[in-house]
Amino acid sequence: MNLFRRYILIMCFIPIGLSATIISIPSTYPTIQGGIDVAFDGDTVLVDQGTYLENINFNGKNITVGSMFLTTQDTSYISQTIIDADSSGSVVTFMGGENQDSKLVGFTITNGNGEDGRGGGINIYNASPYLSFLTIRNNYTESNGAGIKSYGNNQYFHDLNIENNISEGQGGAIYSYNSTVYLYNSKLNSNYASSGSAIWTNSNTFLHNVEIHQHNESSYIIFLEGGSMDCNNCNMHSNNGNLFFSDYAGTSIFKNSTIHNNTGDFLFNFYYFGGPKSFINTTITNNDFNRLMILNRSQSVNISNSIIYYNNGNIYLSSSDASEIAVSYSDIENGSDLIDDSFGTLNWLNGNIDIDPMFFNPDSSDYSLSENSPCIDAGDPTSELDPDGTISDMGAIYFNQFFNPCDNDYPEGDFNMDYIVNVLDVVILTSCILSDSGCDVCFDLNNDQEVDVIDIVSLVNIILNN
Repeated sequence: MNLFRRYILIMCFIPIGLSATIISIPSTYPTIQGGIDVAFDGDTVLVDQGTYLENINFNGKNITVGSMFLTTQDTSYISQTIIDADSSGSVVTFMGGENQDSKLVGFTITNGNGEDGRGGGINIYNASPYLSFLTIRNNYTESNGAGIKSYGNNQYFHDLNIENNISEGQGGAIYSYNSTVYLYNSKLNSNYASSGSAIWTNSNTFLHNVEIHQHNESSYIIFLEGGSMDCNNCNMHSNNGNLFFSDYAGTSIFKNSTIHNNTGDFLFNFYYFGGPKSFINTTITNNDFNRLMILNRSQSVNISNSIIYYNNGNIYLSSSDASEIAVSYSDIENGSDLIDDSFGTLNWLNGNIDIDPMFFNPDSSDYSLSENSPCIDAGDPTSELDPDGTISDMGAIYFNQFFNPCDNDYPEGDFNMDYIVNVLDVVILTSCILSDSGCDVCFDLNNDQEVDVIDIVSLVNIILNN
């Protein structure tokens, strides 16, 4: 099993070529920067566990710098391999036009102090590095971007944990300026900034399977000053402050997302013009706000296949340039009375209900549907089917009507319950991962609280061992 996983990870992260070199730290060079300085494009700087008091700069080199996580898949190396800037400058710098072949994998990035307008933890300027399996914590900047500051180019970030970073300006966890960000399988926790404690951006932002939680008051926790946001399978909870603001922004799409147990004045403030906003198969519950949504300046919002229940606050269409909202196939507490459309247009369409959604265990923040929920198969019959092949349910988490992968009567990995673990189960697991609705926790074969490609590796290994 370990050999198979090691092979997969080497193929994913370590460039394979006749001239590629692995530079070991600290056995070959005592510092990470020393390894980077002698590396050529395609090389790997492989870092053993320990704390490295230094700042590193990739200096335009398209190389991989990684902890022993690269070759072992042991996530404990992430917390045990620390790059600590000792409160002097950015911890990691990409400013030499690096591309996605420039990779930083498997570290804790900490104690950065952004100076001269730079980010605290990781500073990216006109580069596109690939960042994955990083913990970015306890960094500071007097400017913008305490965790990550990105200026220009497209950014691809995977499996990041960004927490407890403080920005005196904008963007506590992530600040992106003219920089499209793709963020997957990540957590933003307890960051702070004067605006955008979690994210500040003026560019397109794509979030998939991202948790944003426990941020305290700033002007807004997510701040869009332009650009579009696509938030798929996100979990935004336990934040104390206004959650989301968009100004002159493009489209915003929230799909298969759960927004719960937040408090503040405005949950969503769509302020000044911009593109249409959509909430599709989204659950908004147990939030305490003066306004759940406020629509200003000719906004257009569509809510479908969603649940808005057990909240304090309403949806308000302001008198500034009339806005419109359309609601269909959704479970809305108080029905159309939730929406004050005195100064705008409400299109109350087919399929809406006002019935207790019957969440499975809301006291434990489990907002999946119980088996008797009225939201099952109550979504738009013309929309995409749920992964179990039935009509779309309302809300973020569909109710699986046909099989239970947790059933202990079947072998581990036997997702189609035919008592044989084979390629058909790989197909089911892959389809689950690729679906917008996410996967049941019972698909988590390696017990890391995430259902992802590593679970496919685990399943293939089960098949090979059988």
